[in-house]
Amino acid sequence: MTVPAPQIGSQTPWAPPAIFVYPERVQPEISEFDRIARSVLAYVAPVLAQLPPVHSRAAIVRVTESAGVDLVALSDAALREHLRGLRPILSRALRRTRPKRKTVALAFAAIRECADRTLKQRPFDVQILAAWAMLNGTIAEMRTGEGKSLTATLAAGTLALGGVSVHVMTVNDYLAQRDYDSFAPLYHALGLTVGLVLEGQTPDQRRRAYACDVVHCTAKEIVFDYLRDRGSLRTHPGNLARKVDRILVGEGAPTSGLVMRGLTAAIIDEADSVLIDQACTPFILSGGVTHPGGLAPDILRRAMLAARDLTLGRDFRVLARHRIAELTDAGRDVLAQTLSQTQGPLSVAAIREHAATQALNALHVFERDRDYLIEADKIKIIDESTGRVMGDRTWSEGLHQMVELKEDVPLTHLFETIARITLQKFFRRYIRLGGMTGTARSAARELWDVYGMRVRRIPTRLPDQRIWDKAEVHATLAEKWAAITGHVQQLQARGAPILIGAKTVGGSQDVSDALREAAHQVLNAHNHAEEAAIIAQAGLAGRVTVATNMAGRGTDIKLTPEAKAAGGLHVLLTELHDSRRVDLQLSGRCGRQGDPGRVMHVLSLQDDILARRGAAMRAAARWTHRAGWPRITLALLRHCQSREDARQAKVRVDLLVRERQRDVQLAISGYTE
Repeated sequence: MTVPAPQIGSQTPWAPPAIFVYPERVQPEISEFDRIARSVLAYVAPVLAQLPPVHSRAAIVRVTESAGVDLVALSDAALREHLRGLRPILSRALRRTRPKRKTVALAFAAIRECADRTLKQRPFDVQILAAWAMLNGTIAEMRTGEGKSLTATLAAGTLALGGVSVHVMTVNDYLAQRDYDSFAPLYHALGLTVGLVLEGQTPDQRRRAYACDVVHCTAKEIVFDYLRDRGSLRTHPGNLARKVDRILVGEGAPTSGLVMRGLTAAIIDEADSVLIDQACTPFILSGGVTHPGGLAPDILRRAMLAARDLTLGRDFRVLARHRIAELTDAGRDVLAQTLSQTQGPLSVAAIREHAATQALNALHVFERDRDYLIEADKIKIIDESTGRVMGDRTWSEGLHQMVELKEDVPLTHLFETIARITLQKFFRRYIRLGGMTGTARSAARELWDVYGMRVRRIPTRLPDQRIWDKAEVHATLAEKWAAITGHVQQLQARGAPILIGAKTVGGSQDVSDALREAAHQVLNAHNHAEEAAIIAQAGLAGRVTVATNMAGRGTDIKLTPEAKAAGGLHVLLTELHDSRRVDLQLSGRCGRQGDPGRVMHVLSLQDDILARRGAAMRAAARWTHRAGWPRITLALLRHCQSREDARQAKVRVDLLVRERQRDVQLAISGYTE
């Protein structure tokens, strides 16, 4: 889907010559010494991220204001002519890794003036700072509510005016569509074309979108398009060969079906969610049903029946901390006796044990309304970090089919892998990469170690009015729900809007059950189609909204005057997430742009974050709670959260090491993508 830019006069807009057909960064082989040095420097990154934010009157702001003084008096036609003359200057400047401040300031000033005229929004000084940071390859940490979407137009518009194709990425289709609709008029005023890539579009629609100067999309969609293009490039390698194909053969050339134009530049909104939270998910392009001699449906059903007969504790155990099930020696013996005499793959020990383990994971680890939900007799995976349904994603190695057997829904086919890549590998291939988020400091070390990106704190435009109330920790879930009900009744009586954050779909339903006597709305993966309407009403006085992490990123809850007078939005968090960054995102829905707001944690000793730890930790938390030491109890819960966050970080590091080893192993024998 694209919207063409209006013609500027009668002349064809200037564009630089295409030097590369499919540009992307080539990752050089890193020596062991360089890898160690980079790991050592990674320990400095968190220290730099904790430094005070840069001053709001930094040099880039002063130069931008100076460059914009004369633009205010220009007519629209004169401003378009000014932009036309600016393009070749930016094109030359962007050939440098770090463009000159004075040249970038010219672009910022022009974009700021166009935004003021077309959107009635004039980017603030802090947004200029953040855009400058992104153009220099860093992660700008902006407080939630500071206008990250408008900030992206400064960086993306500058790159696009210099002839660099830009991908503006966010975490879901809803936000991509919203930003496209909001900022397309601005890009058109700049003389740029803007495209939108969404799930379900045809290759022709995607090709037209990627041909635009600025493309709004999600990381998921662009990664799969890249993998499809890589398949074509792998079959017909060589930039020179592709140029000859295009000149001599034209549209009938073997590589004319490429969808994208390369990986020139990307601006990532909610960068920690994309670069960190989704890093563990390998993106696998599948096609063609696997051979029936493999894990055919009847074999999967046989393995599931055998797994149902296994006994917890004797034949298998569940490692709650790692969220996996594993067979014991006794369980392997039982499977050997049960399945070894059957014909086919299950007679092989490795295959039957793998199939049975996947069945045990489906039965005892993966839970409905936490890890997945059922829509139209199909298993839909829920992204824990965002709370949204990942409709076209499936678990691999037979796990998805085992969950389908567990829930008695139609069995889908197993597919063979055509290509695979991780986000850790993909994003390092962009020639220019910048990002922004409200919660990056805790991930500063990993962002530097994996992507070579520093975190730069951006000051807030207005003082933060948000108040953090003392956290409550209750002994049981029943006591927690009763406490939440009491808080809601008191706040509603004052007319304050309330947002209650839940970790899972099931958790949001539990909150809804507890609030059955109070009017409220629920936003979760089951009713995602109503998201815009629910969020639009969440800032009304006395409104109660129960939401999963869907409300945690990119959600702007606008308060009415009555709601502000009642103390602003009150956020009640009912559980600690595995990463504190997710908690901070939910709490960031209040206190935006100087608005009042309050945040409170209402927790229990039966929450999942503590249940997955060892018996000693659970006993210590119960003891401190009975002793009347709430601060120590909360500290133990926070410790469990930090340990889980560290465990997931280690998983991501291990994944990166395995991918490097995989590349070395397949460097001669084959391709990983």
